[in-house]
Amino acid sequence: KRDGSLRDRLRFLMRRCQIREPRPAEIDRLASLYEEVERDYRNRPAAARDLAEIPIGPAPSGLGHAELAAWTVVANVTLNLDEIFMKR
Repeated sequence: KRDGSLRDRLRFLMRRCQIREPRPAEIDRLASLYEEVERDYRNRPAAARDLAEIPIGPAPSGLGHAELAAWTVVANVTLNLDEIFMKR
């Protein structure tokens, strides 16, 4: 079951990754990215399926491949932010 709005889920993701409350502009950018990528993958179902299922296996029932592919892209972007890496 998917609880919360897109923005609520993005805030949760950012708080988990950055251990701080995300700025509204960060959520806006990630929401735009999610919506753009999800729309793109809805038009390319085979690519969405490949990204969502290879190499981890079949998607859970009730979740669309385009949605899972979009979350994969958003999570990848979030985890590659400079702020995530330890600075020495």
